[in-house]
Amino acid sequence: DADASVNIVCTATDDDPEGPYYKAGAPTRSTLFTPGQPGTKLIVRGRVLGLGSSCALLAGAIVEVWQADAAGTYDTQTFNGRAAVTVGRDGTYQFETLWPGHYLNGNQYRPAHIHIKVKAQGYILLTTQLYFEGDPYNAIDSMYKPSLVLRPKIENGTQVATFDLVVVPTN
Repeated sequence: DADASVNIVCTATDDDPEGPYYKAGAPTRSTLFTPGQPGTKLIVRGRVLGLGSSCALLAGAIVEVWQADAAGTYDTQTFNGRAAVTVGRDGTYQFETLWPGHYLNGNQYRPAHIHIKVKAQGYILLTTQLYFEGDPYNAIDSMYKPSLVLRPKIENGTQVATFDLVVVPTN
């Protein structure tokens, strides 16, 4: 007989710099861009878990998201391209966005990426960036980490990426 209990092992999500375009106060919503805005639609979803032997699902945590639009521009005047997503009772989050564009950072382009902050009571604030598999600028970006890669797949005609976020307890 196989053991019915499965020992789930969590690994903390790697952190990554906040970057210069963070803006506090993003509205609570699950769609980052306005309808009709140009770009490839992308849904990002996953679970928020607490590091430890139980890998507790963290219902009520906040996943704050910000990113460049499809042209590689951050909106710093409004909250377009920004959202605060509340994690559901089942420990999951989901947001709809547009595939972010590249932008020049000094003398080289940054790979497409999405910034994330996870706020959960009793856990250390996680600030990170999620990148895309196969992006031509991943290899030359000093902030890129292979552990933070999204691998979107087509579901019902839409790009969908799944990424679990694991945060560390404060004690």
